[in-house]
Amino acid sequence: MLEKILALFTGNTLWVAAFLAVLAWFYAGWSINGWRLESRYERALTDASNAVIDALKKARETEAKGETLARRQLTLEAENLKLEKERDDALRKTTSGRACFNGATVRLLNAARASGGSGVSAPARLAAGPFAAAAADSDEPETGDAASDTDVALWANYAINRYDACRGRIDALRNFYGITE
Repeated sequence: MLEKILALFTGNTLWVAAFLAVLAWFYAGWSINGWRLESRYERALTDASNAVIDALKKARETEAKGETLARRQLTLEAENLKLEKERDDALRKTTSGRACFNGATVRLLNAARASGGSGVSAPARLAAGPFAAAAADSDEPETGDAASDTDVALWANYAINRYDACRGRIDALRNFYGITE
């Protein structure tokens, strides 16, 4: 069989040249397309690698920014706690400790707090008038349940400091996410 194939090409150099040209053209096309595919693959792999590296850099920068802001917030809160204690001490010196709110008022305010932040609870709201009048008319001393001016001043200082701490945390979140108003 091989002899028949060789005999076919022996007398026809034109056929041999044409066959070899087609074979060379096919091989060249195959090689070039293979290189193109390999080049595209390498380019896609490089692009993906660069995207991952960029994402990691951005994540590290964000993490560093968050750590910096968290450290700053912790420092501010520690300073605020120190100032709160100093103000508490000063308020104790400047207030007299005399009764400011009687026991009935303190109980009403405590009932409002127990209502879940929706204001004075319904039973306290309904009973406020007679309850307050009964407490004012009673001959009971206003010690124990009463709130002194010192208690009220310390509570106000505590509320101010909690508000400032909350505002500071919100500002830290705004800084972290780059939100400006």
